[in-house]
Amino acid sequence: MDVPGVGKLGALLSQARAEVERADAAVAAAVAGPQARRMRVLLAVLANCPDHVGALAALEEMPLAPPAWVNAGRDAGSDVVVRWAASTTPDVVYRVSRRRADGSWQVLGRVSATVLEDGGAPPGVEAPVYAVVALQAGRTSTPALSDSVPEPSRRPEIVADADLAAPTGVTAVRTAGGSVAVSWTGTGDVEYRVRCQTADGRWRVVGRTRSTSVEDGGAGPGALPVYAVSGAAGGVRSGEGRSDAPVPRA
Repeated sequence: MDVPGVGKLGALLSQARAEVERADAAVAAAVAGPQARRMRVLLAVLANCPDHVGALAALEEMPLAPPAWVNAGRDAGSDVVVRWAASTTPDVVYRVSRRRADGSWQVLGRVSATVLEDGGAPPGVEAPVYAVVALQAGRTSTPALSDSVPEPSRRPEIVADADLAAPTGVTAVRTAGGSVAVSWTGTGDVEYRVRCQTADGRWRVVGRTRSTSVEDGGAGPGALPVYAVSGAAGGVRSGEGRSDAPVPRA
């Protein structure tokens, strides 16, 4: 005697077993195969079988790289633009948090891009501290902080190249609103890094841009700070042009 629904349930169980068997085979092949493909195969398995123990265990053994650096600076409207280096681990999203005055953290959101605009940042001259972590399949990387100086070995594009000309004509002008407008002359398809020397002699990164100007909303009142601008292209970085460089005589 056939019981209604039993045949359908049996078919579903058979289908589930077949899916698990296919997932097991894919995980075994991924672990035994080239590492370059391993992560994508494991993620594909988890997309179909989110709780697959073998895939989760194999993925856990693979490093999840955090962003190498995080930079936060105010734009002309006093909002804070947060940028960071992409994780070297593929297929990740990023969770961005802002540190409150009491030291606790407020999560601002999750994005797949490497930039986030924080329109709700509290007013002030200096930007708050931000933390960015990479997320993947339930895993979380160590946080990268906007007030941390990355180790030289982890800084992107730090190799100097004599063939990549340093920016020239770096100027800094105080605006009516109190920020500092920094501009320079450069050539080619180059990403520029702008740094500002603080009163205690340290350097902070103002921002990275492909244009030849940037506005520093984090500059405090008083004398104009010294700014240094370098360019990066093709994995190498130029020397720096500085706003305190002597003006060449005609």
